Amino acid sequence: MTMTQLERWRAGGYLPGNTRTGLGRGAGSQSETPAGVADYVDALAYLASQGRSMQRTMLTLFTAGVVQPQDGPADGPLMRTYEAAVRRAFQKQLEDPGTTWNRVWARSQAVGEDPQAAEDSAFREAETLGRMSVPRRRIGFERTAAHLTGAQARSAEQMRRETEQALLSVTGLKNFGYDRDEGDLTFEQAWDTGLPPLDLHIWTRPRCTICASRTTHVATSPQGGRDILDSASFFELNRAKAIGGAVCTLITQVRDAALRDPEAPETRAAIALCANTSFRFFLRTPMMVSPQHPEWIVPCTLFFTRDCAWLRSAAALLTQHALWRMPTAAGLDKFAPAKVARTITDTVGRANTIKLFKNGPWALLAADGLVASAELIEHGQSH
Repeated sequence: MTMTQLERWRAGGYLPGNTRTGLGRGAGSQSETPAGVADYVDALAYLASQGRSMQRTMLTLFTAGVVQPQDGPADGPLMRTYEAAVRRAFQKQLEDPGTTWNRVWARSQAVGEDPQAAEDSAFREAETLGRMSVPRRRIGFERTAAHLTGAQARSAEQMRRETEQALLSVTGLKNFGYDRDEGDLTFEQAWDTGLPPLDLHIWTRPRCTICASRTTHVATSPQGGRDILDSASFFELNRAKAIGGAVCTLITQVRDAALRDPEAPETRAAIALCANTSFRFFLRTPMMVSPQHPEWIVPCTLFFTRDCAWLRSAAALLTQHALWRMPTAAGLDKFAPAKVARTITDTVGRANTIKLFKNGPWALLAADGLVASAELIEHGQSH
């Protein structure tokens, strides 16, 4: 790290400038670094030195929660700079023409084309991407997940058709949701575990008016994503990232463990726990959050910001899974795992965790998910 690099980060809006105060009577001025900047720069320098773009670096810093909204004043220099940089990274990711959603969206919005021709082009693009989205590995996982959850496995054609319709829904060319045959089972009939979902009470509540007002577009569409990003406070985005990212990481780990060894007792127990919640459907096509793809934190965050019912369900699952994995918590309150996670994070430090552990940002994400889940459950408020 050099002075030139620091100045480049300041000029790019990734690092706040020092605060200067006059000493009076011609004695000049003194420069002071804002609180929290030292640890922030430590983490930034480590991640930025690995050849990543600044957009990916900021998304990784956001995943790790290097700067927490509750740790300082919202109008402080570091918080203002950090939030602005993260929101810019989200906007750039939403505008990335290489994403599957944007490729279909661009076809439907083609300037200069006949409306019918643009629609036909979007359908062809969705059909092509739908075929590409069903590789052999996904078919194998579909069968494994269906076997473990007791559900009926979808065929490759069904998965391809559902992907097509999901892609077209972001353009407005298809209504949100899939076409259903008359013989399809209802949601209740499809729930064949013999037990009511653990989070059923969450989904029987009236829809949150704040969430319902965020956007009229599909949450995964470019316009829907922008609407949600603009309407949400940074605290809401940070909490949705923590809880949503942690539960998606958990489900991804359960999925991969099931692919490696479907008969392992611990894997089967985790599958059974997830399968008795609304996240049962994520076991088939989970929203992946990966250290190799920090940009995936963007759709994950916006999805969980879109509807706080998903947040409450994820908080319940994370807390229950942590208690199950922590036998020493028996007899303690249900937030014991969150307290342990908070203690470890505060003791080791975020910058040190990022540097000391291979997937440090995702370890911090898991810890933040537990803490945010405990706070959400304890206070019982989504907004």
